[in-house]
Amino acid sequence: MSKKIRTLLLILFSIPGFLIVAFWGLVIYVDKQLANTSHDQFYNDCHKVWSNRGLVTEGRVQNSIASVKNAFMHQAKGVEVDHFYDPGLGRFIVSHDFPYRLKDGKLLTLEELFSAVDSPDHYYWLDFKKLRKLKDEQVYEAIARLNQIAGSNDLKQRIYVEGEDPFHLAYVRDAGFNTIFDTHPIPDRFPLSGFVINVYKIVYYFGEYSVFGIPYSYHGDPIFSGENQKTLANVPVFVYHVDEPKLIEGIVMDPAVRVALNNSHSIDNFQTNVCK
Repeated sequence: MSKKIRTLLLILFSIPGFLIVAFWGLVIYVDKQLANTSHDQFYNDCHKVWSNRGLVTEGRVQNSIASVKNAFMHQAKGVEVDHFYDPGLGRFIVSHDFPYRLKDGKLLTLEELFSAVDSPDHYYWLDFKKLRKLKDEQVYEAIARLNQIAGSNDLKQRIYVEGEDPFHLAYVRDAGFNTIFDTHPIPDRFPLSGFVINVYKIVYYFGEYSVFGIPYSYHGDPIFSGENQKTLANVPVFVYHVDEPKLIEGIVMDPAVRVALNNSHSIDNFQTNVCK
């Protein structure tokens, strides 16, 4: 084997080691920065349990004026609402699915929902469906529309917009809205879970998003637990897909958790106070 071949092989075999060292060095840097950063400007109330699509009881349907009013009536500080931006209509349509689900036989717009339920002490987790699918100019249109809806009072500061596309979510961030960087790490039990959660954490840090969105589990397989949970110790976290009311009471005791969604539509624990 020639000297040039040996040198080439040495370089090739060294690259993976260099990349590994560089990655974990970046993780250490990001962790130090996050540990020295205050996130107190984001939601940090004693009552962390919010409602998922409103409190659905007695025939009320999810993502409706009735279900959202019901959640606030039962002392929820905030409600998660699913919505699409429809470029053809120039409106935000409140719905979890497409084709849109009607409310009382018609489309429900986001401005109609806010007009019916908003109060100065209400917060909103806006799950922006299919944000990734919109063209850049459509995202700008959507942001302009959201500014029109929220700009007349302090509502803008009580809105947290969720999206999994870091690039389009950055446009929302630049417009002055609070943002939830929606992530989909793998369950904590898998060997590569630590690598995946750290990649998301790096994107969150350099993207300068407000909070980190993460599912507690998928089909009972915990994601926000164990080492994954420890990895986010210095990150303000919004947790969703929590299916057991008793479980949620444990999750909100984590200081990093700012909000946890109650998925139960028959039981509310919105008055859980972590400051006691």
